[in-house]
Order: sequence, then structure tokens, then C-alpha cells
Amino acid sequence: VRIARTWIILTWIVPTVVVVIIWRWLLSSSGGMINPLLIQAGVIERPVGFFATREGAMTTLIMINSWRWFPFTTLMMLAGLTRIPGDLYEAARIDGAGTFQRFKRITWPLLQPTLMVLGVVGTLLSFNVFDVIWLLTAGGPSGATQTLPVLIYETAFKGYRLSEAATISVLTSILLMGFAFL
Repeated sequence: VRIARTWIILTWIVPTVVVVIIWRWLLSSSGGMINPLLIQAGVIERPVGFFATREGAMTTLIMINSWRWFPFTTLMMLAGLTRIPGDLYEAARIDGAGTFQRFKRITWPLLQPTLMVLGVVGTLLSFNVFDVIWLLTAGGPSGATQTLPVLIYETAFKGYRLSEAATISVLTSILLMGFAFL
């Protein structure tokens, strides 16, 4: 269990730049490892440019960020599961409850607080994703991956409109604080 937890958290502690370099290499249409695997599996016929289309770029970024935050989610779920007393499962088993019934009546309801925290934290963190997006696509192609942090960065440092970028930042912060306190 200890080794599994170490492997799970390993992807979370790797620096973002290293993660981006690895994913850029894996997803490269000219020399990456993913395209040949998908071609051999019969999923695609020719190499795909994962960052070449609007839909492909956003989908790929969502998958990379999901992979990046999977360890945090897993550790939170493990913490939530260890909070559930084993006696409840034993009593349900004695009463004749099957696996699905135990999940439906015990696990799912008692995991709701953990899932709620994960939902709020995940939403708040998704508004702060800048590094992976900027390093992989810089908001492209054609603005497809331009999120609020990318917009703020471009407004401030490319357009030199610092007051406008500050206004967007403050309004975003107010919106997120309101969401967090609901």
C-alpha cells in the first residue's frame, strides 16, 4: 500500500515543465509514442496532431490536467474511504446486503462530503491552470485554449494593459471566492 501511494503521488510532484516536455514528446505527430500505438491498435489510420485543432487541443489539455491531478483526487478518495467505519460494511453484510447495496447505502452517502470538497477544489483549481496551457499551446490554436489566466497574462504582458488585466483578475477572484463560500 505504501509503495502504491508513492507511485500515485509521483505524478503530482513532478515539476510542470518536465510534465509538459514529456507530454509534448509523447503526443508529437512526427516522433511521439502515442500515434504509433494508436495506429497499431487500429484506432487511427495516420498520425494525429493533438494540438493542431481547436477540439483536439482543448481535449488533450483536459486529459493532461486530469492526469496531473489524479493523485490528489485519489488520495482524497482514499482518505474519505478510510473514514468509513468497517463495522457498517460488516453489519450490512450480515443483514444480507450485496456489494452494490453496500456501495449505494454506505459508501456513496458517506463519501459525499469528500466528493463535495473535491468538486469545489477542482473547480477552483481549474480556473488557475496557466502553466500547462501556456507551455503546450500558448492559448492556441486560434484561441481555443485561452482560459482566464491566459487571457490575463496576454492582456497584461502582451497588450500592456495592466489595469484591464488587474480588473479581470480581481473580478475572477471575487467570483471564485463567492463560489468557494457557497
